[in-house]
Amino acid sequence: KIKRMAELSAELDLDRDALTEEECGDLNSLSIQEKTKADEDARCLQLAVEWKEKGNDQYKQRNYEAALECYGSALEVCPGSSENMVKENPDEEKEEQCLEEGAADDDTKQQTVQEKIKQIDIEEDSQFNEPRSTYHCNRAACFQQLGRDEDVLKECNIALRLSPRYVKALMRRGQVLEKIEHYGEAIEDMKLILEVEPNSKFAKEKLKKLEKMEEERLEKLKEETMGKLKDLGNSLLGNFGLSTDNFKFDKDPNSGSYNIQFVQNAP
Repeated sequence: KIKRMAELSAELDLDRDALTEEECGDLNSLSIQEKTKADEDARCLQLAVEWKEKGNDQYKQRNYEAALECYGSALEVCPGSSENMVKENPDEEKEEQCLEEGAADDDTKQQTVQEKIKQIDIEEDSQFNEPRSTYHCNRAACFQQLGRDEDVLKECNIALRLSPRYVKALMRRGQVLEKIEHYGEAIEDMKLILEVEPNSKFAKEKLKKLEKMEEERLEKLKEETMGKLKDLGNSLLGNFGLSTDNFKFDKDPNSGSYNIQFVQNAP
């Protein structure tokens, strides 16, 4: 990051003589400031690792509540953020402002030093996504052992927001989705795992099982829907001396849809 900051002036193609006194001060003090920040981040990251290891020890001893606290402490001291980092694009913001003011010239579109520094900070924070996603996934494992499905999904969702191809988080979320009978969503997670690890035996076996369960669920839903429609039809057709027995339902084995035929002399 320090190297990026040192190259900032060249990246922006700025002439130091054209910079304001404040901007020059920003550039001159960056090395010291960023080295201090880097040292602090490294110290905090090491503390987070230590908390994670304590959490692992508690988990192995089946002290899941204690492990949760340790992983929570790791997240508290770890640099970065677990929130979605939706940042405005400084170029787009600048261009919109120029259009509003009717002054869309090249000079006004160029990023300021402060805007560039902010963007580098965002890039720097992203390096902590991986350890933070691990801590959230570990918390999900604890909640899974405690039977707290909603919390498992919450932690896995955060972990996957930070690291979208995190296989362990996909596995844990998929297991809970299967448990609460959200088979379609669980199938998507297994497919994502196979994109990352094509030879995953776990994902292959789970996917096959889930697809069968989803097919059975949909078939059961169809039967229940048809039953409700039949009851509704009988209540309406009874006013005309008819019933659903006057209608023959033939299922198409290829599409799964139904063809309806009227039967005049139903038994």
